[in-house]
Amino acid sequence: MEKLNTKSNVKRVNGIDVFYSRIPIGLVEGFDGIVFYFQTTEAFNTKAHEGAVKPVIDSLIDQSHDHGAYWEVTKCEAVVWHERSQVSVVSFRIRDSY
Repeated sequence: MEKLNTKSNVKRVNGIDVFYSRIPIGLVEGFDGIVFYFQTTEAFNTKAHEGAVKPVIDSLIDQSHDHGAYWEVTKCEAVVWHERSQVSVVSFRIRDSY
């Protein structure tokens, strides 16, 4: 069984803190491969949440380029939407660029 890492990373985008971390495989039904959650607490509408989360996802993709392979988003979905907490879950797969 994979150990659950409870330490999250944080990046500030457009004045909004985005907390994110990798989720162990199989923990969230319907998401396979490399899975991350992205949480905002100050994004009170979809545009603000997506505007803060997208640059963090793009940063992870940029960092994934290694020896001809890179991550590609396979599924992205907002799973929690409350006034004080918005959470999106994103799954990636490793693509070969050759």
